Amino acid sequence: MKKKKYGLMILLALFCCILFSASAQAAGAKNKFVKASNGNVYYYNAQGKKAKGLVTVNGKKYYFASNGVQRTGWRCVKKKYYFFRQAGGAGGYMKKSTKVNGIRLKKNGTASYNKQQLRKLKLMVLASSEVDRCTNNKMTKAQKLKAAFRRAVSYGYGADTKFYSGSDWDIHYGEIMLYRKKADCFGFGAAFAYLANAVGYKAYAVSSGGHGWAEVNGRVYDPDWAKVTGKIKLYGGMNYNVTGPGIPRYKGNRLYVKKI
Repeated sequence: MKKKKYGLMILLALFCCILFSASAQAAGAKNKFVKASNGNVYYYNAQGKKAKGLVTVNGKKYYFASNGVQRTGWRCVKKKYYFFRQAGGAGGYMKKSTKVNGIRLKKNGTASYNKQQLRKLKLMVLASSEVDRCTNNKMTKAQKLKAAFRRAVSYGYGADTKFYSGSDWDIHYGEIMLYRKKADCFGFGAAFAYLANAVGYKAYAVSSGGHGWAEVNGRVYDPDWAKVTGKIKLYGGMNYNVTGPGIPRYKGNRLYVKKI
């Protein structure tokens, strides 16, 4: 009994030391990025306070949420859309004078868009928020992708529809699922493609016209079929060559493909 108490006291002391060390590091931080033990990155300004909103550091702009946590990817700040490199700390700066996801970024970093692109921007910002909620910053990129897939599998079913093949079909189905949290197979596939993109992967929404899924790194991600069968691991990164009873025919049926 004494040994157990002694062991618990040692663990408690170690925890307090780690906590104190992290707090001390943050307390003395000024004009620097600090990575907390939970993986979150903060920037402490000249007054030693956590930066919030858009902040300029060494000529580059960064974004920090209302709680001071650094956020990257697509973000909407005061009704303007920006893209921040998907990296922590100094690497997560605003991109300018380039194209991301087919959307042009001006010299000041703001996105230039038409009506269809605005819909896509809103969807990508929503996907970023979804990923914020279902992942944490201690996860690796691959772990975040798995968590995002499970998030997509957790969504509900809406009415089945005949496949809409307009040029904005990925946006159309992504909107249905990410806004309503229920859709058909096309919504499951498109929504996950947007979530995977928010994690930092090159992702595609894919459809045969009769079924929908997502593609990441050349592999099949089918949250709809994962939900139906309960086989999350199988349908969360399947090789196109895998066949068998009950498995949809993915290979050779990529009739509609949209890069996010």
